[in-house]
Amino acid sequence: MKKIFISLILVSLSHMAFSKTEKWIIDRDHTKIGFEVPHLLISSVEGQFNEFTGEVMYDIANKDIKDLIKRMKFNVNIKANSIDTGNEKRDTHLKSPDFFNVKKKGHESIKFQSSSVTSVNGKRFRVNGNLTINKVTKPVTIAFKYLGSAKAYGILKVAFIGKVKIKREDFGLNWNDGEVKATNFAGKIAEAAGAVGNEVKIEIKLQAKRASDL
Repeated sequence: MKKIFISLILVSLSHMAFSKTEKWIIDRDHTKIGFEVPHLLISSVEGQFNEFTGEVMYDIANKDIKDLIKRMKFNVNIKANSIDTGNEKRDTHLKSPDFFNVKKKGHESIKFQSSSVTSVNGKRFRVNGNLTINKVTKPVTIAFKYLGSAKAYGILKVAFIGKVKIKREDFGLNWNDGEVKATNFAGKIAEAAGAVGNEVKIEIKLQAKRASDL
């Protein structure tokens, strides 16, 4: 019994020695924060944000899932003014008081800060946290998948892909341009309260650099 107890202590100490939660800085040049919004019921508009900062707390060597997720964190700060849908006129409208109102104090940034993480296999994670848009904060859960790590030019990197759906009206993004009607492929007429859909699909293709290598 004594030998078993000592073995357990040694295993625990070994884990503590080699398991290290580290800070990873989001690499903006290799990260995409994109979104897709329904348009006229029959298609969609896609876009992305070009300016953002953030960090991930993660341990690539930790096999103890409970310990791994306990220490794991995702934080992102996005400049709302960097929205880009490939159409200058539309982007100007999105930056206006009708949508993000980027010139108003407190509306300059879109923020996500994780509060807890759950996982089954250590590769797929449900990251719970608070999303703030237009000074409105709501809880959201982002489904992240760990894609792996690689070392290049002396810097170790990790990659994740995350997906979440939100309703823009929950964050005060209520603008629309009136009733529209559309006919689907089956010939059925559908109605919606405006040309712009409420549900927004967000996809984060994230690559981050180990802070200690920088």
